[in-house]
Amino acid sequence: MSNQAGNEFFVRSAERIETLLSDPRPAMSTPSPVLVDALHAAAAAAEVKLMPGSALVPGEPVADSIERLARAAGLQVRQVRLSDQRIGESPVPILALRKPAEGDAREDAPADAVLLTRSGDHWRVAEAAGRWKPGQAGSLALDDFEPTGYLVLPALPDSKLTAKGLLRFGLPQARKDLAAFFAFTLLAGMAVATLPLVTGPLFATIVPEGDFGLLANMMVFFAVLFGANLLTRFAAGIAKLRLDGRIGFFLRAAAIDRAIRIAEGTASTGGDLPPAPIAALSTRSVERWHRGVWGMALSVIAALLVALPNIAVVAATSATGAVVIGGVVVAVILAGGLIARRRVQALLSGLAAPQSWMSTAYEALTMIDTVRATASEGRVFSRWTDGFLSLRHRFLKADRVGAASSALEEAVEGALVLSAIVALALAGGVVAGGASISLVVAAGSIAGAVSAVLGAFGQATMLGLQFRMIHPLLDGVPRPAIDGWTPPPLSGAIECRDLVCRHRAGAPAALDGVSTRIEPGEHIGIAGPSGAGKSTLVKALLGLIPRESGSVTFDGFDLDRLDDRLLRRQIGIVGQGGRLFPGTLFDNISAGAPITMADAWEAAGKAGLEADIKALPLGFGTPVGDTECGFSGGQIQRILLARAFAAKPKILILDEATSALDPALQAHVAWAIDEMDATVISIAHRLETLKACDRILVLDRGRVAESGAYEDLLAGDGLFFELIEAQDAA
Repeated sequence: MSNQAGNEFFVRSAERIETLLSDPRPAMSTPSPVLVDALHAAAAAAEVKLMPGSALVPGEPVADSIERLARAAGLQVRQVRLSDQRIGESPVPILALRKPAEGDAREDAPADAVLLTRSGDHWRVAEAAGRWKPGQAGSLALDDFEPTGYLVLPALPDSKLTAKGLLRFGLPQARKDLAAFFAFTLLAGMAVATLPLVTGPLFATIVPEGDFGLLANMMVFFAVLFGANLLTRFAAGIAKLRLDGRIGFFLRAAAIDRAIRIAEGTASTGGDLPPAPIAALSTRSVERWHRGVWGMALSVIAALLVALPNIAVVAATSATGAVVIGGVVVAVILAGGLIARRRVQALLSGLAAPQSWMSTAYEALTMIDTVRATASEGRVFSRWTDGFLSLRHRFLKADRVGAASSALEEAVEGALVLSAIVALALAGGVVAGGASISLVVAAGSIAGAVSAVLGAFGQATMLGLQFRMIHPLLDGVPRPAIDGWTPPPLSGAIECRDLVCRHRAGAPAALDGVSTRIEPGEHIGIAGPSGAGKSTLVKALLGLIPRESGSVTFDGFDLDRLDDRLLRRQIGIVGQGGRLFPGTLFDNISAGAPITMADAWEAAGKAGLEADIKALPLGFGTPVGDTECGFSGGQIQRILLARAFAAKPKILILDEATSALDPALQAHVAWAIDEMDATVISIAHRLETLKACDRILVLDRGRVAESGAYEDLLAGDGLFFELIEAQDAA
């Protein structure tokens, strides 16, 4: 080893030791009392406690502070637009931020946070001055607040989830509605149980004697009883709707959050992601399965609460009747449970198809041009038919088994009334005083409850299918919500040392010992033949793929110790094959960031898109479809560039970002990039587009083959020169 190489090795070793010993954790500041107190109050509304000692990071955006503090407590944050007319009465208040007072232009001015709750046409405001107790605000000027508010919601755990754990989700937030449902259902059952008690005396005494006064009083009593039963059932139904709505509101957001974090965790470990329709169906099926299981359980419990008072009437009237009717009820319920189990087994029998028919249809429709170009319509339809007919056959088999359940439900009432008559016969005939009539009426009421139980069993078939659909969401391990320190504002310095990455275990190294340092504001180009590791290097710098060895630092902070998701918010990325998402043109440029219309126009101008937007009738309000966006390839690239410009990042990564632009637009975009105060990393196959780079890294088989300025590399007669000659010859 030469002296120069030895000195360089010594310097790098000393730097690593110094970084390790210094432990440059971002400093924490004194917490903003109002913001943290507001988060405590919002978490309490979701029946969760915020972590004690919560603090803010200097320079951290308010949105990032709210999300970080909420995530640490096992909560998630959902941003909402206060001006959106769809915002109605939500189960939790909206955390809103008042705009700074006029004349207070300090960047470090503390955020004045309040909690807003919609109540009909009015808003209720809770703030620190009122000890976070909501007060009536009447008409509220939403213009006094920042346009973006925050909903603090419970989240699913960062681990594998069992069915029992999923069913417990949302119960702390909905226990009042659950208690109300049970109370009103029991009252309804007691009201129904009164009917057989008065029916006996009615037909035994009042009707035979022709006492019209008592008969009129009984009619009034029955009317009151009917009204009480109707009101209690209505109240129980409202409580059930509130229960479903509250838990569904929480679970829908939590399931989507978990699905995204599972995908992040799978991608970060190099695993295969599930097809998009399967992932979307899983998130939707979670809510349906949760609601279905709880609905079935509540239906059974409600039936028991209604039946218990009638069973007490039967027991008080005739012990023999209670034994006979009880035996019939148990036999019917056991038979119904057995039939439901066989239906589930029939539906879930056989091996699951390797690819669902829904995924096949989705892929075929999204790639319809390719299917038509290769004349593959028949083959695609055959693949779809195989999966669909297999599932259809299982449904038909389950329906044949379910026919017995329908017959059993139809026979329940007759069987119980007949059992009451048999019980009277066994007891020695008709009991005096109208007790026999009470027994028959009570048996009819019990039959209604048993029919409700059998109906609940009938839902088990779909619940079994839905449970299979949500298995990936339960068994998947999501990426932790808090995965490192909050990164400080970046200056743009990046360094990687001895990076080794593989696309999969046992595969050749896609990056093999790559080391480089990028200074703040430097424009770096990355070139090389196909498969050299250019895009892999960018993914490794962003923490999107696992590293076998080596390190990546931003401003001296180790990427492994930082929350790379918060880090990527300070990085603008325009990658290959970028796509737009459904929404408006403004939504695609803002990408959820709190930017103004002026910011969007500025970003569009830098991307050379201003004239195109002005030519559109709806301008920034132009809708973007799910599969057909209505823009050309060059326009899509400029929209993606405008999205990156709008965020004003300190690091900008461009992966073939201008390949569809003409020379004039390329020059305009290059000028806009040069005007940015940011570190720029450009990947390009057309090497002439890298002339403006301060330095170019030439990769070959995962290694840095050359490094230097464009002209120096061109004169070096190395790999870069060969690539230029190959392009010129082509």
